[in-house]
Amino acid sequence: MFDTIALQYLHDGKLKKEHVELIYIEELLREAVIDLDEAQKTQDIAHRATFLLAYMAMLRAGRALLLLKGYKPTNSSQHKTIVEMTSLIMGKSYQTITDHFNLMWQKQDELIHEHRGFLSELDAHDAFHYALLLLREVVKIIKKEDPDFHISI
Repeated sequence: MFDTIALQYLHDGKLKKEHVELIYIEELLREAVIDLDEAQKTQDIAHRATFLLAYMAMLRAGRALLLLKGYKPTNSSQHKTIVEMTSLIMGKSYQTITDHFNLMWQKQDELIHEHRGFLSELDAHDAFHYALLLLREVVKIIKKEDPDFHISI
């Protein structure tokens, strides 16, 4: 399924083939860990900050996963493309996580571009929780490619 959709996205200009060294992918994941660390520090005082930092961590993890597969988003809807492709790569067994990633994409889009939307403490808590789950799973996938890769989450 992923390969079929990836070919369609290539044709539509949403993706392009991109080869990057594993070190670049690992650096993206390290940045995602920093985002999550900062999200955790703001959890009790700034719900928007927690939510947006957790979303950025998920976005970086999704981008890393897409780059691992040899693709890079190229269109004006890069966030949406990353969310959709992450869902395809992760598969049905991670549906809850990737569904939440999709909801977060929609909510952050409203918060940033449309200047509307309500963000609760629960939204921020859930964002952090699901970002942590996604990042852990992406790290497991990267470790299969590079057994020497080590990152503390």
